[in-house]
Amino acid sequence: GVYVGKTKKYKVTVIVILFGTTIAFGSLVGLLFTKIFALVLIAVMLLGISVLPGLATFLEFGCEIAYPVGEASTSGMMLGLSQIFTMGSIAVSGIVLDNADKETVG
Repeated sequence: GVYVGKTKKYKVTVIVILFGTTIAFGSLVGLLFTKIFALVLIAVMLLGISVLPGLATFLEFGCEIAYPVGEASTSGMMLGLSQIFTMGSIAVSGIVLDNADKETVG
């Protein structure tokens, strides 16, 4: 973003974004139990507001770390690995949730 472009303070920016994302995700999880749709919607919006600026910052920081390698290669590798990690997380979450349902029912 503009701040990182001027100051080159990637580490501080990443820490602030991750802190904000953690708080937003925690509030989303807590508000899901209330089953109040408007509050859940606000928490999802806050999570989106905190996550989306992070994507560009994380990609730029990764390109700076892997400097001799081109930006396209670095960004492609990071986004590809994130897709693989996401598929694995979804599979593991499905297994955990299926087992949790069986334990609570039986």
